[in-house]
Amino acid sequence: MTALTFILALREPLLATQPFSGEADSRSSFPYIPGSMIRGALIRAGGFARSEEDLMLNEKMRRLFFEESVRFLNAYPTDPSTKQRTLPTPCSWFLDKDLIEDEQAPVYDFAVQINGELESPKPPKEKFCKIVDQNAFVPEVKFQITVHNAGDDRNVKGENNSQVFRYEALAPDQDFSGVILAKQEANLLELQALLESRFMTLGGAHTGGYGKVEIKDVKLQNGWEEYQTNHYDEDNAEKIVTFTLLSDAVLRSGNGQTSLDFAKALGINRPDKDDQYRAYAKVHLIGGFNRKWGMPLPQSWVLSGGSVFRCPASAIDANALRAIIEEGIGERRVEGFGRVAVNWQTQQELKKIKATALPKSFEGTLSTQSQKLAERMATRRLRFILEEQLVKMLDKIFNKFPKRLPTSAQLSRVRVAARDAFLTPDLSKITKHMDFIKDHGAKEDWERTCLEGIPLFDWIKDHCKLTKEQFEEKFELSGKLPKIAGKMAVLDDDLRAEFCARYIDGVMRLGIRENKKREEKYEVAMGE
Repeated sequence: MTALTFILALREPLLATQPFSGEADSRSSFPYIPGSMIRGALIRAGGFARSEEDLMLNEKMRRLFFEESVRFLNAYPTDPSTKQRTLPTPCSWFLDKDLIEDEQAPVYDFAVQINGELESPKPPKEKFCKIVDQNAFVPEVKFQITVHNAGDDRNVKGENNSQVFRYEALAPDQDFSGVILAKQEANLLELQALLESRFMTLGGAHTGGYGKVEIKDVKLQNGWEEYQTNHYDEDNAEKIVTFTLLSDAVLRSGNGQTSLDFAKALGINRPDKDDQYRAYAKVHLIGGFNRKWGMPLPQSWVLSGGSVFRCPASAIDANALRAIIEEGIGERRVEGFGRVAVNWQTQQELKKIKATALPKSFEGTLSTQSQKLAERMATRRLRFILEEQLVKMLDKIFNKFPKRLPTSAQLSRVRVAARDAFLTPDLSKITKHMDFIKDHGAKEDWERTCLEGIPLFDWIKDHCKLTKEQFEEKFELSGKLPKIAGKMAVLDDDLRAEFCARYIDGVMRLGIRENKKREEKYEVAMGE
């Protein structure tokens, strides 16, 4: 099929609520954006929802949104490194329970071969993945929990006139990859015009600051593939076919009742005892909401996306296999249900890798004014880093403070010189004051006090003569100067002098505090 692909960038939290939210006063979102939700948003964008006529009598409405020739797939998290759509993690994946939190733990696919060496196999906690060779890239889906207090009078909150409830929504600043499939390209061109409106609202609580998304990278692709097919070796005597649900599947039995039998849906008669037939599945409730009528849709149990079934290749007809790949299984396939992958995973062992975004590189030419602004922003960021580092350095000094110190009066005079040097900035003012101490015979008190292995007198003078390289090493900046839009922060002489003076001033202040503590302890001891 021809595909229309696009990125949904969340600009606000998104509440795609699921029926199994737990407590009655809480609502939890799916970790993805359902295809039915995307379809409903496009119906509103096309103005069909405002029409007074029966929507099903509108030929264009039926052709674009309700016939099986057009299918709205779920929007799954985007792999930040490749910008590609991820898929539900197979339920046949297991790893050692002690390595659940390990970002690069080995994962074993029991649908390929059961690993009997795992004493306590547990499924990975990640809901989505991207398989590349023997690596499984797993993106992180972030949620935002917000507590709301609803009431008739916002100024009065009490037991009888307000209600507290909680939303667990998809957090903003995440990208989800959406896909619309169609047999006729003309239908996709009409939908592409609706998607290029750039912004839309999805999910619930629109008036409460939820649901705004930006539509980006809308592309029409011929021969689009949802996953990379891996074929087994034809010479392999034990040919096995693995089926993996790429979305939830709504299945029915012959009498119209809800069914959770994956094998029957595939048209396979599964023997009771045969190791070649194995299933790894999860189930949950699925529902929906009809905005036209303002009512929820009937709920039903479904097989969860990621459910896996394997069987011998001889158990299924080739024509039936082809139909499953192209059409999927079960009901509500227009809304993205029933997508099936065949021979998607063939590796017995994979390496789990946390998918992270690649560093962004700036391309383009800035105007002179913009270059100055970018440089100023980078320098401001550098100043923030220096402020944090200054606090850490003073903490280290405080924990290793010498027992013998000059008097508080002497320390205060150095503080005055340091503050003057900080405001100028000119470190020679501190150096001149230390030379004055030396010339007037007060150097002895400073030399008998050692800090970081050298006399305090020499320690102060050395910090007034730090080179740029020595300053970067002292403040742990080597190779870490921030850069914005290609412009690096400027670490000039004035900035170095300012923070050297502030560092010396901070050490003197700590010395005065230490002297005061010691005097108080002495007075208490003398009083006793």
